[in-house]
Amino acid sequence: MNYLFLLLIIFGINLLPAFGPPTWLALVIAQWRWHLNPVAVVLLGVVGAVAGRGLLAVAFGRLRDHFPKRYINNLNRAHAKLDSHPSGEIAWYVVFLFTPVPSAQLFCAVGLLEMPLTKILITFAVGRLFSYAIYDATASAIGHEFHSLWSKYWGSPLAIALQVSFLIGLSVLPLISWKDKDSTLEKPSDAGEAV
Repeated sequence: MNYLFLLLIIFGINLLPAFGPPTWLALVIAQWRWHLNPVAVVLLGVVGAVAGRGLLAVAFGRLRDHFPKRYINNLNRAHAKLDSHPSGEIAWYVVFLFTPVPSAQLFCAVGLLEMPLTKILITFAVGRLFSYAIYDATASAIGHEFHSLWSKYWGSPLAIALQVSFLIGLSVLPLISWKDKDSTLEKPSDAGEAV
């Protein structure tokens, strides 16, 4: 029953667009408190994280039509710019494979940019499989001292400031003009658009 409860907790954490605790920390605490199998903890963590982040991206993709048209046109230009450079797409996959930063805002951006979610989720799963295994093994090796250290810093002003900065970055990203001077994309009309 604890394994199912853990899966639901990880899924719920990864549905949050911001201010959720790090998944790896929840996995480590669950293993300590419930004395769970470390391999099962890592695998359930990956499944819960991938499912939660995937649903988060889909939800933000469905919200695209509720944003002002100017905002969406700018997102479309950003997506076209990304698609026009093969290295740009590869960079996205590298970010999802290795990123140490919270991934919630990245998946919100994936949904808004209508990026290929399946490939990104596979890349994310591979990266999280290794990172969760490393965190879990390290935490098991150094014991409860690690837990008390993170308990001290969780909810600190620095952790909150980091989450707020990611939210601001996600909010500002679509406001940046992604139009090239020689762009052949049609210039959107601003007449009658909501701001």
